[in-house]
Amino acid sequence: MQSDGALLRFSQDKRALFSTVLSATGDRDFPKANYISHGIPVRELKSKSDRKVLFVGDSLIEQYYPKVNELHKKGLGHIWFITEPSCLPIKGMFKAGKVCDKIDKTAEYLEGKLFDIIVVTGYWFPYINEISPYYIKENGKDYSFNSKKGSQIVDARIKDIFSVFKQHSKKIYFLMPTPTGYMFSPKEISRKIFVEEDIFSPVQKSFFSEKYQKFYDYIGQLSTEFDFELIDPMDDLCKNDYCFVVDKDGNPFYKDRIHLRPKYVLENAHYLDILLKTN
Repeated sequence: MQSDGALLRFSQDKRALFSTVLSATGDRDFPKANYISHGIPVRELKSKSDRKVLFVGDSLIEQYYPKVNELHKKGLGHIWFITEPSCLPIKGMFKAGKVCDKIDKTAEYLEGKLFDIIVVTGYWFPYINEISPYYIKENGKDYSFNSKKGSQIVDARIKDIFSVFKQHSKKIYFLMPTPTGYMFSPKEISRKIFVEEDIFSPVQKSFFSEKYQKFYDYIGQLSTEFDFELIDPMDDLCKNDYCFVVDKDGNPFYKDRIHLRPKYVLENAHYLDILLKTN
């Protein structure tokens, strides 16, 4: 970002804070896959328990690995992760430079299997709420997610995969969006430090509630249709209607504008504890 020389005008404490913030970039804890099944990388946490739990999604489900590993040690059960960054578990999704050719085989992976719990999440709301760079293939043609035809195809395929989830699990949970945005990025926080802006001011929770409202409505309707339960992280991640971007010492809670840091997940993702209580 800025040269070390430019930082010399700041106090030692301010330079240390700047370094602390930038060190958050890239902070990640998701081990490599144990093996490949049906073309999908699979991360497995074995257990003698009969309870089988599957986590499905993109890098937003991967960020929960530290917490899930803790729950595994507390007896959650035998756990599998099947993931692919920046992809929904549906057929034919792609954008320039990115073809979703792993997680799209979720239905094939599930054949012949029955899980006690399937947990689904991902960076889904932009596909519903915002202008999307993605396309969907149908009968040899490509349709933008933003087109009427494309959105209809995406909606149908999302419903198809939830129908598959319902056939292959006793209980489905969908993890709702966490607060996201440029304000959480360590690079943005470091910029504020450099220009001497306040980094400790929180963002109102209502900002995100309004941002996600269209998606809330959409996923709420799906949850009724396919009988799955929604888990909302907002109450645990935002206190007294405010969402903070750093702790009292200036440590960012996120590694970028979207993903939570492992330590923050361990300390704050209490909303996942419900999985331990699920029969």
